[in-house]
Amino acid sequence: MTTETYAVADDVAWLDVTEGGEVVYATTLPEGPPMVLRATGRLIFTAAAAGGTLDVILERVGEASEMDPDTIRDEVTAFVDHLVTIGLLARR
Repeated sequence: MTTETYAVADDVAWLDVTEGGEVVYATTLPEGPPMVLRATGRLIFTAAAAGGTLDVILERVGEASEMDPDTIRDEVTAFVDHLVTIGLLARR
């Protein structure tokens, strides 16, 4: 179990919209580009936006999707890493 935590990067602006479909719009400021996260991407981003370790994020995603965290670990980990790479999330 790791103690490394994740959070929304300091230079990110984001909006979680539920009217007309659940979607998150997120961008790094000032350069962008804006990203649109839907479905599983939105679920993982919002779980990580609340902050916490990867295990905490996995628990949130598992609970929301009614899936076993161990079953989705690889996919969630890969997407969290991708969100860090593109600058929407930061490791702390």
